[in-house]
Amino acid sequence: MVNQRKYSTSIFIVAITLVVAVLVLSYGYNLVQELAVAEDVDEETREHLVSIYGEDASFSEFEYEEETFYAAREAGDTIGVAHTGTGTGYGGSIYVITGIDRTGEIVGISVKEHQETPDLGDRVEDEEFTERFTGLGLNDPIVIGDDISGLTGATVSAEAVAEAVRSSVEKAFFAMQSGEY
Repeated sequence: MVNQRKYSTSIFIVAITLVVAVLVLSYGYNLVQELAVAEDVDEETREHLVSIYGEDASFSEFEYEEETFYAAREAGDTIGVAHTGTGTGYGGSIYVITGIDRTGEIVGISVKEHQETPDLGDRVEDEEFTERFTGLGLNDPIVIGDDISGLTGATVSAEAVAEAVRSSVEKAFFAMQSGEY
């Protein structure tokens, strides 16, 4: 009887230990899943997003209202959303990735693609120009000559970038508010 009782107690202790171990491992797994967001953006897009949000951010692509957006995260927290807008420049379409923070303020922009004239319209890629958009947001007109200085000799190109940014800010903000990411 005493041996049977010791045996039952031992089995009970082993069972409790296993249950506790499973709970601890499950909690750890869920925590890692929340913090580790798989990146699913191509390398070129990632480079543009890193230029906006920095090396510490991770990025994932998501769809909202039939358009593509990129969620930016640090330590598992969403810090912003980016969107690629298009404007019509002198040489054709200009594609600009615009990144905003949770308040709708522009964190940065990166010109992804254009066919503008070398040494003239292609200055829309220069940091001196792109940083002029940083800090603007939903309540700003984002208009060359009003709240953004243009580029001498490249007015059409600069206005195309502003057009692309304007179209992206509101879309990115609503996509972020949707929680679809």
